[in-house]
Amino acid sequence: MKEVKAFYRNTSLFFTILAIITLFGFDMVEGSSSDLSIGKASFLKMGPPPPSPVKEGVFAKGEQVILFLENIGTFKEANGECWYDIDFSVETPEGESVFSKEGYLGDYGKDKLPNGILKRYNITVNPELLGIKPGDYVFKATIYDKIGGGKASVSKKFTIQN
Repeated sequence: MKEVKAFYRNTSLFFTILAIITLFGFDMVEGSSSDLSIGKASFLKMGPPPPSPVKEGVFAKGEQVILFLENIGTFKEANGECWYDIDFSVETPEGESVFSKEGYLGDYGKDKLPNGILKRYNITVNPELLGIKPGDYVFKATIYDKIGGGKASVSKKFTIQN
């Protein structure tokens, strides 16, 4: 009989706590940078609007390379704003840096994101302006949650044809 009373007491306590959490709207994961990830990364190229997908990552000489990031995740908020930043680079397949940019957004990465969620972001590189010659490369990007401390990275191969 003692075990039955203990069970009902513990069950009652559990449902009381659950009711309090529900009543006050606590969200255990809101603003948690542990949810930071890059759900999908793809290449796009400019053309007649909208930009078109580049399935094989092959660009003609002179075309801009656009890395399109989707479903990035939840950023921690402070004073109603999130703060994200991006590092990105273009490297040879052997890992030699051809171009890199750290802290690309700086203070411009402070933004009011709905529910702290960044749904998409694109990074555009103009290989001709940067002196990147035709060949095979790897586009790397890391997005940071400057408030929550989380980060997520992606690497994607692409080719610039002659």
